Order: sequence, then C-alpha cells, then structure tokens
Amino acid sequence: MAGAKGLISDQENCTRKIFVAAFAALLYGSMFGCQADVGVQNSPIPSRTSTAAATIIPNSSAIPSPTITRVPSATPTPGPVFLLEGPPSSISYTIPLNIQYLTKNDATLFFELELPADGFLFYWPSGASPSGGKWIEINDKSTRHLIALHGLIQDEDYFAAVGLLGPGGSYYVPVFGKDSWDPIKVRPFDMQADVVRIGVIGDSGFGDRVTKNLVTQIMEYDIDLLIHTGDLVYHAEDEATPGEAYAAKYYRAFAQVLHEMPVYPVLGNHEYDKAVMWMDLPYYARAFPPLPIDPKSQIDSEIFRQYYALEIGSLQFLFLDSQAFWTGAGSDDQTNWLERRLKNNPFSATIVVFHVAPYTSGLHREDGKILRQKWLPLFEQSNVILVITGHDHNYERLQDNGITYLVSGGGSAVLYGLNERLRQSEFFASRSNFLVLTLQNDGLSVAAIDAEGMILDTLHLQFPSSIEVQ
Repeated sequence: MAGAKGLISDQENCTRKIFVAAFAALLYGSMFGCQADVGVQNSPIPSRTSTAAATIIPNSSAIPSPTITRVPSATPTPGPVFLLEGPPSSISYTIPLNIQYLTKNDATLFFELELPADGFLFYWPSGASPSGGKWIEINDKSTRHLIALHGLIQDEDYFAAVGLLGPGGSYYVPVFGKDSWDPIKVRPFDMQADVVRIGVIGDSGFGDRVTKNLVTQIMEYDIDLLIHTGDLVYHAEDEATPGEAYAAKYYRAFAQVLHEMPVYPVLGNHEYDKAVMWMDLPYYARAFPPLPIDPKSQIDSEIFRQYYALEIGSLQFLFLDSQAFWTGAGSDDQTNWLERRLKNNPFSATIVVFHVAPYTSGLHREDGKILRQKWLPLFEQSNVILVITGHDHNYERLQDNGITYLVSGGGSAVLYGLNERLRQSEFFASRSNFLVLTLQNDGLSVAAIDAEGMILDTLHLQFPSSIEVQ
C-alpha cells in the first residue's frame, strides 16, 4: 500500500456536494514482512454467559431516507411454493443476501439483484422447513432491497432465503456468480446483555487464503458482530467491475461471517481508488446502504454511511472516515458530528474506529499527522479509552495521554515491518492478525491473535479510565 496522500491525489477535487448529490440521485433514480518484539500470551479470552446487540445511531442529514424496501410484517403461512433445494433462479445476486443490523427482536437484511424480479424473502425458525415459516414480498420495481424482520424471538436461530418467480409459478433461489449462497442464519440478541464479543479485522482486501483462514478463526470465538478497519478491496482493476472486485475479495472471503452476523466497516484509502468508484462514489456506498433508524432514538436519517455510531450497553463506538481529510468530502461536518457525540455524552466510555492510524511505528508513520491535529485533542478531552485503526499491515499497541491505540491492519498475507519505533509504542508484531474484544460490565478485554491461532497480545481496559495491561 502506498501512502494515503499519493493514493487519493486524483480524488482531491471530490467534495461533500458531489457525494450527497450523486448518492441521492442514484438512490432515488435506481432505487436505490519481519517480526519485532513479539511475545505470545497464554492469557485466555474471557468467557461469557450471554450475548449482546447494539443500537445504531447514524450521522444526521437533511436529505430524506432513500426509498427502499422495509416491510414491517409478514404474510402468514401457507404460502408460495419455494424450492430451496431446487435449481437456481435465472436471475443472480450482484450483492448477496446479508445481515446489516440485529437487535433483540429484529433483523435488517440487504441484497441486490441483477434485474428487478417478482419474489419473496422467506424466513423460518431453526428446526422447521421453509414451508413452515413466513415470507415478505419483494418490490419488483427495484433491484436493491433492505428488508426488516420484526417480532423475532431473542437468541433463537432463524434461516432466511430469497425466492424469485420462475417456471411453473414456483420460487427459486438466486446464485451469487456461480456459487450458491442462501440460506443465511439470523440470530437476534439482547442489546442489554452483560457480555458482547466483537471481532476486528482490517486491510483484508486481497481476498487471499490467509484472510479466509483468519475469518474461519474469528468465527470460532463466537463473536456477535465484526468490525472492519477499512481497505476491503485492493487492486479492483484486476476485475472487470467494482462489483466483481467486491465479490471476489470481500463477499466470498467473508462469506462465513456474512451468513451469520453484521459487519460494521469504515472507509479506507483504497475505498477511494478509481477502479472501485461507482457513479463518483466509492462502491462501499452501494455495498453498505443507510442503516435503519431505531424509532426510540429519535435520530434523523442519513444518506451515506460515511460515519456513524454504534451503542452497546454503556459504550459508544464511533466509526469515522479518516480519508475525508484528503478527499474533502464532509471532513468539517464529520468533525462537528464527532465533537457533538463526545461532548457531555452519557456513556461509560467511547471507542473510536477509523482507518489511518494517528500513531504507528510501521510504514505509514507520517500519514496520521492531520488526525493527531484534528481529532486527538477531542479524544483527550472526552472519555475515549481506545482507538482502533488499520492502514499499516501489522499489529501494534500504543499509549498516549491515557488513550490506547491499536493498529490492526494485518488482515492478509501482505505485511509491513517495523520502521522506526515510536515512544508511544508498547508492542509491535509484523503478523497477520485479528482482534477479539470482549465487553463486560466492568471493562473491556482485547486479544490480538495471529494466523496460527496464537495470542500475540492481551489488554484489559477498566471503565471508566483506569488501564491495566497484561
């Protein structure tokens, strides 16, 4: 990966006005190396007795919500003839069925078809057959569908699949490229539970064997959701279209995760590469539609998931677009939103996620200068205890002014070595890696794990401010 400034030089004329206008028009018009100081830790990852969900708070926007399929209830059975095990539909996915958002009793699913089609989203409880479940009609004027399932039972497994009208009046499952995809598993969970486990990975965009191995390992830790620290796709020019690049390097690489839980990403510098732009926007904007609004939150809608908040129990996670400082796309609005979220907030602590690391002893140590100037003073004046980033292809833990900084950009086999050790650095490893965060009432435990399954580093952060490193 080249430095951030060089990578986005051809994007510098992009403005917030272009972003908003292009995205609104689209949605309304189309519906939418080496090793250093590695010490393997044997400390176990904390156990848990329950799981938790999250409340999503998007950034505000004066632009109305896009017109997308959101159906509050399902038709009772009996219903259409659905051939889950039959031949595939003649119409394929361009974005496969996946989970965007989960709560205690609800789920929001998303998919995109190559052509508009008559059909249904079928869902049924584990142990039953599709014919024993329910279905929701698909809007046949659109290819993009964001569908809400309500009234689900907490901690119960459901399966969901798309059926499209085919020969004989039956409904057939679309394929994704040449591969079958449906059904996916949906398990609602309680946002007020005492424990939640989160996976973190970044800079995985090659879609290589190591990434798929890391994803398999992440799933073994019984996580509830996955955070991605950016650069979901590299070298998109290797594929014919941005959609095919995402299919090869994101959707197939993360298929295990996408079949069971939401992924909450941030924009990396490679999300702005020319080869992965779509109608003057990153393809990211097409792959991750605006999130549903919890009516209880009384929050305005959003037009583009550039930055947003995720509430888990007494914590808030803030997801930011660090590239905005180079693209010029809403950097001031985003910083104002960040300042509002941090000021006088009611949360025990705040965790911030974005792509470019403010501090790193790896290859890109100078890229974070503007972030140190613009954002770190806000962090240090609030209750931020942890900042998670990617960009450098390694793992590093740093401390500065009471805040822990974790760099987790080792989501592939392409790694960077130690450049010049910063004074803030406490641990560095040039290893492919992922993180497991375990949130409990009294604090947050973090384990950094490599591609061989070895625990490289552990950390415990006590709420609200005391920090203990193991």
